[in-house]
Amino acid sequence: MYDELVAELYDLEHDSVTEDIDLYLSYAARAGGPVLDLGCGTGRVLLPLVQHGYEVVGLDASPHMLDRARIRLSGLPEKRFKLIHGAMQEVLYKFPAETFGLIICALNTWSHVCDLQQAIEILKGIKKALKPSGLVILDMEDVAGRRPGNGEILLAGKFKNGEDTVLKLVSVKTDQANSIDHVTIIWDLSGSGTIKRVIFEDEMRNYTLGEIYLLFKIAGLEIENVFGSWDMTPYYGQGDRLIVVGAKGIG
Repeated sequence: MYDELVAELYDLEHDSVTEDIDLYLSYAARAGGPVLDLGCGTGRVLLPLVQHGYEVVGLDASPHMLDRARIRLSGLPEKRFKLIHGAMQEVLYKFPAETFGLIICALNTWSHVCDLQQAIEILKGIKKALKPSGLVILDMEDVAGRRPGNGEILLAGKFKNGEDTVLKLVSVKTDQANSIDHVTIIWDLSGSGTIKRVIFEDEMRNYTLGEIYLLFKIAGLEIENVFGSWDMTPYYGQGDRLIVVGAKGIG
């Protein structure tokens, strides 16, 4: 679970990520609203959607992430957005059937669903919550061709947090039998002659396209498009991203 400081560091690191926004705006224009952002975090994607006139709902399991999302969205018409505390699997019963034109799961959020049975239940909930012509977008890091993590600690970034300089270190140990990455993130904050270390443990599933196809089929969803980058370049077996666009199947 993200505590207050981890939510702040996450926000600082990802605030500048905007390359995927046009993708979501493009599909929102096609599918219409309302838009549901599953695992909305600090509202990075919600903000431009609201600014473009869409009604949005953000669902996230971290109250600290949602607190930062409220700050980000402050000043915008409150009738256009709703932030809800809850896990992704709660999409099954939190929303009436055929509520949303577009449901998104941005920037690796889907990879936090490590259990396949839980993934099926969430996808069934997504199908239920989508309007008949609605669409779902899952955006993940593409793991095709990537070497398994061996637990080595690597420098992953450097940024400022007020007066502090933050070094981000990441260790990934891959459980190849279960396609799970055990991730340790270390932030070292240095300033005023002191160093503070924040450690966050996480698990992420390495989904393949074949696995996503099967999960969609079981849940009654159909894959409409697969992209290998945020600029919607088609996926040809390997890319920077694995972006899957799905629609309601028949039945």
